[in-house]
Amino acid sequence: MRCVLAQEIRNARGGQYTFALEAMGEASSEDEFVNGFLANFTCRLILFRFRNINKDPREAIELAAREFQPEFGKAGRFSLDRFLGSRGGGVNFAIGNGLGVAVVVEKKTPGQLTFPPNEPHHGAIRIRSVKLDFSAVPRDENNTLA
Repeated sequence: MRCVLAQEIRNARGGQYTFALEAMGEASSEDEFVNGFLANFTCRLILFRFRNINKDPREAIELAAREFQPEFGKAGRFSLDRFLGSRGGGVNFAIGNGLGVAVVVEKKTPGQLTFPPNEPHHGAIRIRSVKLDFSAVPRDENNTLA
């Protein structure tokens, strides 16, 4: 079981990327969130490259990832920082089929989730905000092609 919330980065290029998220945990109770949701699921921030021109984020190549663990009823800020690019002169960073960011929630335990009969269960993360910051690679005036 996997849930992916993804967005393509328009006009992507080499530089420093900071993908930030503000999120909190929700459930019927804190116990249900901790022992139901967090015990069975993992949450990650991902910076990725699309594998092909179909641009399906489920088939993406991960370039950077960070696990995060939201708290029940309390918004927390989580971020992923990564430099994508060449540090050497005359070399371009391969964008390929484009870049994107994603929030992924995945089941980490084997088997099916089981709950007592006739009892509603609820466990989720509420995303309050998402932000992507980009700083371009500084231009090196001494790096020229003859």
